[in-house]
Amino acid sequence: MAQRVLLHIFFGCISIALYAQKQEHIKGSFLVQLAQNQKIETILNHLANQKIYPTNHRCLSDIVNIWQVNVDEKTDDKALLKNLSLHPSVLNAQFNFTVASRTTTQPNDPFLANQWHILNLGQTGGTAGADVQATLAWDISTGGITTDGDTVVVAIIDEGFDPTHPDLAANQWYNWKEIPNNGIDDDRNGYIDDFKGWNTVTNTDDIAGGVHATQVSGVIGAVGNNGRGISGMNWRIKMMNIKFGGEVADVIVGYNYVLNMRKLYNQTNGKKGAFIVATNSSFGREGLFPINAPIWCALYDSLGNAGVLNVASTANSNIDVGVTGDLPSTCPSDMLIMVTSSDSKDVKANGAAFSTTHVDVAAPGVSIYTTQPNNSYGNVTGTSYACPVVTGIAALAYAVPCSDFVNFAKNNPRAGVLQLKDWILKSVDLKTDFQGKVVTNGRVNAYKTMQKVINFCSNCRQPSGFKFINTPSKSDINFTIPQGQNVSAQYRKKGTTVWIPIPKTTPPLSISGLETCTEYELEMKTNCTPTEVSTIYTTTFKTEGCCTAPDDVLIRDITQETFALRFSNIQTATGYDICIQDAISGNCVSQRTYTDTSLIFNNLNICNTYKVNIKSLCSDNRISNINSIVVKTKGCGPCLDKEYCKAGSSRNSLEWIDSFAISNFKLKTGKNNGYIKFDTIATTLKTGKKYRLALKPGFDTDAFFESLRVWIDLNGDGDFADKGEQVWEVAKFNTTVASDTVLVPNSDFEGVTRLRVAMKYVGSVGGIPPQYCEPFDDGEVEDYCVRLERTTALPFIPENEILVYPNPFSNYIILENKNNTNKIRKLELIALDGRILYVKKFDSTETVYLANNLPPLITGFFFLKIETEKGVLAKKMVRY
Repeated sequence: MAQRVLLHIFFGCISIALYAQKQEHIKGSFLVQLAQNQKIETILNHLANQKIYPTNHRCLSDIVNIWQVNVDEKTDDKALLKNLSLHPSVLNAQFNFTVASRTTTQPNDPFLANQWHILNLGQTGGTAGADVQATLAWDISTGGITTDGDTVVVAIIDEGFDPTHPDLAANQWYNWKEIPNNGIDDDRNGYIDDFKGWNTVTNTDDIAGGVHATQVSGVIGAVGNNGRGISGMNWRIKMMNIKFGGEVADVIVGYNYVLNMRKLYNQTNGKKGAFIVATNSSFGREGLFPINAPIWCALYDSLGNAGVLNVASTANSNIDVGVTGDLPSTCPSDMLIMVTSSDSKDVKANGAAFSTTHVDVAAPGVSIYTTQPNNSYGNVTGTSYACPVVTGIAALAYAVPCSDFVNFAKNNPRAGVLQLKDWILKSVDLKTDFQGKVVTNGRVNAYKTMQKVINFCSNCRQPSGFKFINTPSKSDINFTIPQGQNVSAQYRKKGTTVWIPIPKTTPPLSISGLETCTEYELEMKTNCTPTEVSTIYTTTFKTEGCCTAPDDVLIRDITQETFALRFSNIQTATGYDICIQDAISGNCVSQRTYTDTSLIFNNLNICNTYKVNIKSLCSDNRISNINSIVVKTKGCGPCLDKEYCKAGSSRNSLEWIDSFAISNFKLKTGKNNGYIKFDTIATTLKTGKKYRLALKPGFDTDAFFESLRVWIDLNGDGDFADKGEQVWEVAKFNTTVASDTVLVPNSDFEGVTRLRVAMKYVGSVGGIPPQYCEPFDDGEVEDYCVRLERTTALPFIPENEILVYPNPFSNYIILENKNNTNKIRKLELIALDGRILYVKKFDSTETVYLANNLPPLITGFFFLKIETEKGVLAKKMVRY
């Protein structure tokens, strides 16, 4: 197995590079950024109305509301992209496509086993001094901790690294607020068991197993002064490794993890999250422009606003990326530094891209000696390794003994990022070969950057430590700055031109007479001496009093007929208009005004989807926007109501379930990150009957030996552990299609239950077949909903035994049991397409049965199924 994985890594790098050149995008895969309060169900319903049915979807970023939606590959992608872009709920839409690591390989040369980029004495035939002056920078700081005691963290988004390497292990980041492997989101950051980092493919903290990231990590933070191996740009630093797949969707999930953790750090004053100061992205995609990836490009601004500088490598091709296109090189974000590669003579590498508009700076990237997997070292070449040199310098700047910069950056995250970027770019060594090839015309210099940070401490500084004492309100707003700073301050309503001075010049300062729900601008500057004044610090704030819908709606305690609703009170609201809208008809089954913020809704239909539309009613007859939350009642059967055990693979790049068929159902699913669940009913199976099952595997290169098993939860108890529930097994196959005729065992259960398909790599000898609750390395697991019906159905009874009226009906149906000897058990109202719209169970011997609170149905024909002790009555009904 180990040999097979090594082969996969070798061929995988080649296949990604070729794929990026040949295929414009991944067929049928779209990335959609929705407006802040919009739900993905809006888009899914929009597609369904056009008879376009997504095969799966997933949230890539909860903070900026980005989703991946995959549809059938036969769909017209260009037309659908335009369609999505024009939808009113969509801010941005783009194709999903592959990205590739930006590295070129060279044989390891033991005579080049030195770090010329740290200190170049001409030892490799280069030019003495053609380095980043790291040894001089280390005289100022060797990295790791800020003056305030913050642990400096860089996030490396890559293919995974070797956490056991003795020159990297001590500098690996851990999320100490998370208890590993307990299945609980201990720090409540939205990620379960993210102790070591995050794997965007498996949704675990398995970040091990990559070559490229191991090399990159060594450049940034191999442990220094430990008598072993090499030294990174930072002797002590924490490296957060995020392992991603080869798609932009995975990149976005990785960036979203960084954004979550830095925002959590900011919001909790360092109690949770991580003080991530920079991301390192040594990957990209040639031939594309920002118009092809608006969502990808926009994320850099979001990260920068939270305080994260982004460093990325440009292409490994001798091209002008402004002409030919490249991502992320051409992304127009001020929060991004794009890096090309220089050699030991301060000459641009032959295979490195350039642009006087889109590539900012050069850094050493040829024959860089760094860490390799399995406790080894070697030389590597590519812009992939120029990029972490710059990332390492950015992280080193935060450890300079200058509390002013750290305080400034923490209190003004966006301004701190822009300031650090400016220092890095303005401290370059100008070099002839980079004139007209990069924005700065030069190569980075760590020592000069550190000097600029030191100089920041000796100047007259902007006000720092700024924070609001209390939430902005109608009457006044208070804020504070550290004692000892004499400031001048003024404010104005946003959009106006007249500034209003604040008379008091020592903290805390107070502004009175503000308007409700209004945005203001505030300017502050420090008066250091009568003649020396700092630069101006600018911020904005918004007062309370806006009429907005509750945005923290929590739905809980869902049953077949009820659910509970809770939300926070809006200060200006006098009441809340709540509509419980049936998702099928669009009608409100319940609508009224409430003053409570904790409610229970009853008399709902089982297994029915509702949309809860809530808006605030405020004084002066103001009405807020609408916030919509989707909820589905229980009673849909075990498939949807029960929590089945987890199963799936951590990797499906070599083999996967390409399509699966049973009875009259067939679905081409393709790669689904090791596991996928389909909630719609795939097909109906009668117990005691035989059906043809077929599975087609997909392979990246060769057809490997796989094992296949299929289970059905026959008794609906939420597991596959009972006798007879494994219905199909193929111990070993590597053919194009595995197929067989399979018996569905007899069962007393009727309804919608779960079917699980597992395909696992077992090799040519000795492999263990998949287990129904097993996580494994290679293959895929798919779950389907199927309806079970008993073959020995109840007999039909004469229609005249039970009177059904009125027919046509409107909002209720009456059943009259004439002889009172045949107890009615259950009533089902069924649509013509087989969907069960309403279920009512009875447990009495009454003569008259009433079915009221019917769902808001459209007019037309329906089937009524009445189950009694003696048999079943079926009747066609009409609603007017």
